[in-house]
Amino acid sequence: MVLQERIARAVIKDLLLGDATRAELQAVLVKLDLTEQKVVLKDSVIATLNLKLENLNTVMSTKDEQLNLQGELVSKTRKDLKATKLQNTLLKASNAIAIVGIVVSLVL
Repeated sequence: MVLQERIARAVIKDLLLGDATRAELQAVLVKLDLTEQKVVLKDSVIATLNLKLENLNTVMSTKDEQLNLQGELVSKTRKDLKATKLQNTLLKASNAIAIVGIVVSLVL
Protein backbone atom coordinates (compact mmCIF):
# COMPACT_ATOMS: atom_id res chain seq x y z
CA MET A 1 0.00 0.00 0.00
CA VAL A 2 1.40 3.33 -1.08
CA LEU A 3 0.17 6.57 0.45
CA GLN A 4 -0.01 9.84 -1.33
CA GLU A 5 2.69 12.27 -0.28
CA ARG A 6 0.20 14.67 1.26
CA ILE A 7 -1.39 11.90 3.34
CA ALA A 8 2.02 10.48 4.28
CA ARG A 9 3.14 13.88 5.52
CA ALA A 10 -0.07 14.26 7.55
CA VAL A 11 0.41 10.78 9.06
CA ILE A 12 4.03 11.55 9.96
CA LYS A 13 3.00 14.89 11.41
CA ASP A 14 0.26 13.19 13.50
CA LEU A 15 2.70 10.52 14.69
CA LEU A 16 5.26 13.13 15.72
CA LEU A 17 2.54 15.18 17.43
CA GLY A 18 1.32 12.05 19.24
CA ASP A 19 4.85 11.23 20.43
CA ALA A 20 5.33 14.80 21.63
CA THR A 21 1.96 14.70 23.38
CA ARG A 22 2.88 11.39 25.09
CA ALA A 23 6.19 12.90 26.26
CA GLU A 24 4.41 16.01 27.52
CA LEU A 25 1.83 13.85 29.31
CA GLN A 26 4.62 11.86 30.95
CA ALA A 27 6.30 15.09 32.11
CA VAL A 28 2.98 16.37 33.48
CA LEU A 29 2.41 13.08 35.34
CA VAL A 30 5.89 13.28 36.89
CA LYS A 31 5.25 16.88 37.90
CA LEU A 32 1.87 15.89 39.36
CA ASP A 33 3.49 13.09 41.36
CA LEU A 34 6.10 15.51 42.73
CA THR A 35 3.38 18.01 43.61
CA GLU A 36 1.43 15.31 45.46
CA GLN A 37 4.59 14.39 47.40
CA LYS A 38 5.07 18.05 48.33
CA VAL A 39 1.47 18.24 49.53
CA VAL A 40 1.96 15.14 51.71
CA LEU A 41 5.15 16.62 53.15
CA LYS A 42 3.47 19.96 53.84
CA ASP A 43 0.54 18.19 55.50
CA SER A 44 3.02 16.37 57.71
CA VAL A 45 4.75 19.64 58.63
CA ILE A 46 1.38 21.26 59.37
CA ALA A 47 0.36 18.33 61.59
CA THR A 48 3.65 18.55 63.47
CA LEU A 49 3.29 22.30 63.96
CA ASN A 50 -0.30 21.86 65.17
CA LEU A 51 0.91 19.28 67.71
CA LYS A 52 3.62 21.67 68.88
CA LEU A 53 1.03 24.43 69.18
CA GLU A 54 -1.21 22.21 71.29
CA ASN A 55 1.74 21.34 73.53
CA LEU A 56 2.67 24.99 73.94
CA ASN A 57 -0.93 25.88 74.78
CA THR A 58 -0.96 23.13 77.41
CA VAL A 59 2.29 24.43 78.88
CA MET A 60 0.89 27.98 78.96
CA SER A 61 -2.28 26.78 80.64
CA THR A 62 -0.28 24.90 83.25
CA LYS A 63 1.91 27.95 83.88
CA ASP A 64 -1.19 30.13 84.27
CA GLU A 65 -2.59 27.69 86.82
CA GLN A 66 0.73 27.70 88.67
CA LEU A 67 0.79 31.51 88.74
CA ASN A 68 -2.78 31.64 90.05
CA LEU A 69 -1.96 29.10 92.76
CA GLN A 70 1.18 31.02 93.68
CA GLY A 71 -0.84 34.24 93.93
CA GLU A 72 -3.34 32.53 96.21
CA LEU A 73 -0.53 31.18 98.40
CA VAL A 74 1.11 34.62 98.62
CA SER A 75 -2.23 36.16 99.62
CA LYS A 76 -2.81 33.50 102.28
CA THR A 77 0.75 33.92 103.59
CA ARG A 78 0.26 37.68 103.86
CA LYS A 79 -2.95 37.16 105.82
CA ASP A 80 -1.23 34.71 108.12
CA LEU A 81 1.67 37.13 108.61
CA LYS A 82 -0.71 39.97 109.54
CA ALA A 83 -2.50 37.69 112.02
CA THR A 84 0.81 36.62 113.54
CA LYS A 85 1.99 40.24 113.83
CA LEU A 86 -1.30 41.15 115.56
CA GLN A 87 -0.92 38.25 117.97
CA ASN A 88 2.66 39.30 118.75
CA THR A 89 1.56 42.88 119.33
CA LEU A 90 -1.27 41.78 121.63
CA LEU A 91 1.10 39.44 123.48
CA LYS A 92 3.63 42.25 123.97
CA ALA A 93 0.88 44.58 125.18
CA SER A 94 -0.51 41.99 127.61
CA ASN A 95 3.02 41.26 128.90
CA ALA A 96 3.61 44.98 129.41
CA ILE A 97 0.30 45.32 131.27
CA ALA A 98 1.15 42.28 133.37
CA ILE A 99 4.58 43.69 134.23
CA VAL A 100 3.05 47.05 135.13
CA GLY A 101 0.46 45.25 137.25
CA ILE A 102 3.13 43.27 139.06
CA VAL A 103 5.25 46.36 139.65
CA VAL A 104 2.22 48.30 140.96
CA SER A 105 1.22 45.44 143.26
CA LEU A 106 4.78 45.18 144.56
CA VAL A 107 4.97 48.92 145.14
CA LEU A 108 1.69 49.07 146.99
